[in-house]
Amino acid sequence: MNTEKLTRQAIRLAQRESRKRGRPLTKEEVLKLRVQTVDPWVRVLLTLTGVALAGLGIWSMASEASGPGIALLLFGILTLGASIVGWRKSLEAAFNGVDPLSFLDGSC
Repeated sequence: MNTEKLTRQAIRLAQRESRKRGRPLTKEEVLKLRVQTVDPWVRVLLTLTGVALAGLGIWSMASEASGPGIALLLFGILTLGASIVGWRKSLEAAFNGVDPLSFLDGSC
């Protein structure tokens, strides 16, 4: 995910957290916020792959190939789980050493 999208996501998340807590966030609190780092199209692709693998596993078990069917079903469920949950990183880690606050305050 590019830094522009991460910046927009980080700003929205920081504003939401600030409203929820009823006070401005400190620098440390902002850096600890966790953002989604995978593009939505990748998550959609993983979801479709997970559904296809799970379906193939079920079909395989119905066709009396239970060993590969169970493996495909489990791998499909794991892929679905990864696509639903996604990958979240703290802002500090997501910006790879660049100070994310410089993006948030527009000084970059």
